[in-house]
Amino acid sequence: MVFCLATIMDPRFKLLVIEEWLKCFGLEQSKIDARMTSIKTLLQQYYDIYKRNVVSSVASSLPSDGVPTPLGTTSASINIPRVQNFSMQRLKRAMVSSSSSTNPTDLQMYLDLATIEADDDNQFNVLGWWKKNHTLYHVLSLMARDLLSVPASTVASEAALVLVVELFQRRELL
Repeated sequence: MVFCLATIMDPRFKLLVIEEWLKCFGLEQSKIDARMTSIKTLLQQYYDIYKRNVVSSVASSLPSDGVPTPLGTTSASINIPRVQNFSMQRLKRAMVSSSSSTNPTDLQMYLDLATIEADDDNQFNVLGWWKKNHTLYHVLSLMARDLLSVPASTVASEAALVLVVELFQRRELL
């Protein structure tokens, strides 16, 4: 499944290649649809975890009273009227929940965007694309960074890939 998620993070491929790959195994369309649904569900769950971590890291960077201190001042040097029961964390949670219900997430915007054409696939830098587009897809760019980063050693991943290929050849997973 991690290979599927990494493939989806490549803007040249996304979900389209996964579906075509499953067709190559001769699966019935109903099985392909079921697998695509489970992959999309996993992708959404993974995205939700990252989104929670991004929101919590922003909230944790605020002072305990929830009001950021302007640069060059201390909280004692300014007098901010306090609204009763006001909490910056509660406001951020409300903004996140309201924005997710009215605006598409960066995951949905990315998936809805057509796959991109690269002049030379061998020269295309996937991580460079995510770095360039991180302002559009903030949470998703963090996911892509983690899913697409090269492991320190390829021995374990190559061994795992050989095992997966053998399993698919025996059709134990299908």
